[in-house]
Amino acid sequence: MKNSLFILLLLITNWAYTQTMLEGYVFESDNRGYLNMVKIELINATTKEKLQCFTDLDGRFEIALTPGQYSFTATKDLFFPYTKTINVANSKLFENIKLNRQPGYIFDVTLARVRDSADAPTDAIKGAWIEIYNNTTKEEVLNLKDYPHPNFQFTFTKGNYYTVMMRKKGYFTKRLEAHVDIDGCILCFEGIGDLRPGVTDNLTEGNEMGTLLANVEMIPAEPGDKITLRNIYYDYNSADIRSDAEIELNKLIPILRDNPDIIVELSSHTDSRGDNAYNQELSFRRAKNAVDYLVAIGGIEPRRIVAKGYGENQPVNRCVDGVDCTDEEYQENRRTELKVLGYLANDPLAHKTLVMIKEEEAMANLLKEVQNQNIIEVKEGEELPEEIRKQMGHPDVESGNSESEEKDLKTQTTETPDAQDIQRNLETEDEYEAEIPNHNNVNKVIEKANIIRSSTADTDSGFPKNISPDYTGYKIQIMVARNPIDPKHKFFIENPRVYIDKTKYGYAYLLGDFDSREAAEKHLNATVKSKYPDAFIIHFVQGERH
Repeated sequence: MKNSLFILLLLITNWAYTQTMLEGYVFESDNRGYLNMVKIELINATTKEKLQCFTDLDGRFEIALTPGQYSFTATKDLFFPYTKTINVANSKLFENIKLNRQPGYIFDVTLARVRDSADAPTDAIKGAWIEIYNNTTKEEVLNLKDYPHPNFQFTFTKGNYYTVMMRKKGYFTKRLEAHVDIDGCILCFEGIGDLRPGVTDNLTEGNEMGTLLANVEMIPAEPGDKITLRNIYYDYNSADIRSDAEIELNKLIPILRDNPDIIVELSSHTDSRGDNAYNQELSFRRAKNAVDYLVAIGGIEPRRIVAKGYGENQPVNRCVDGVDCTDEEYQENRRTELKVLGYLANDPLAHKTLVMIKEEEAMANLLKEVQNQNIIEVKEGEELPEEIRKQMGHPDVESGNSESEEKDLKTQTTETPDAQDIQRNLETEDEYEAEIPNHNNVNKVIEKANIIRSSTADTDSGFPKNISPDYTGYKIQIMVARNPIDPKHKFFIENPRVYIDKTKYGYAYLLGDFDSREAAEKHLNATVKSKYPDAFIIHFVQGERH
């Protein structure tokens, strides 16, 4: 036993004695700094053994080698590789490696909690899920889940459009859209700002490469946290959504979509001028109209957003009754805020990658493009076309087909297998699963719609129909159109049992008739979501949305 231990100790000593330490640094050309996460790979010329290590945050690397000849390679994305041959003896080796950068732009990011003021300290955020998707090549290029550091780097290549998404529990998801050297923009980010020639000094001559150092601030989303929405203004004594306010509300829509589990309160505040009770009522109407806009136009689930009017009761400065203030001070109090109330039990995006999210968004956009064809334009003051009024149940329009038309329809329905399928679908809504258009079969759907349109248009099925004024129950809203859709459009072939709800923001199209939210959710998740990712449930009470 003692002999065995002695031999093992001798072997370890000999191994340690014959090992040579190779260490060094890797830096960027033109003294641009040391490079981390550079892959160092060595291959023994005799044994073909491969060894590798990576540089640390200071650009340093270290690796133990046995004596011999090695091919040495240093590689890092968007840098030209460096290769040389080294001879390892028994003495310590040191290497300084210079890498030349390929054309492109480094995005050097520090994730931090948004600061309350410009001079407040920055709290770094660790453990985020960081993803980057190349929209030009349609591929994932970075996926760092539960990333332990607040800093990360990525190099963008010219002529590409990227989506950057950063997620962390307790914060609003941050999404950035990056356009790299497209249409004269060297490195343009929606949400950070633009890098253009003459604006920054970290671009090389000719703008072929550069670095954007960015503190990306994430907004806390714990219950009670608030966001003040800028530039949402109303005309004096009016609660109507102005066109400039629409622009700001449209910016809020993707934030709420990227955070589908967060329940928020949207509140409106007035200044102290005028009657307190009137200001209270006016602020509620303003908040309610903003919420209605987000639901109708943005497809935000109504149960996730609550309207609240506070009138003049929560000033942010000294401007209360009896105090004279400047217009600027009054304006500070005329504001709209978003406050986090809590979370839904399940986050629909919790386990979905950015790739999956982008694929769903692409499908939704494709559906909108297809469905928005053949839309009827109705100018202000004009009546709806007779066909639309007939389908929405207007009493001044006679309905029904002539005897010859009914005969033709009956013949077509009997002789066309596709039409028989549609007829069965009309009778059994729960079993109906419309064909989902995609890049491969959308032409097939259009062709099929053209063949069977005559067998389904103007039938006595009663669909589409408008929401009854005394209806109470749950329906699934699948889309909103600014103008009514032509009744002969293939949309009604793909969705033969559709209800229409005329809102102030357009025409909402809904499916189903459910007695409980649980039943509606089951149908939504099992059937509808795969085709309409932005679909959500609407609760009606006596014909009114709740």
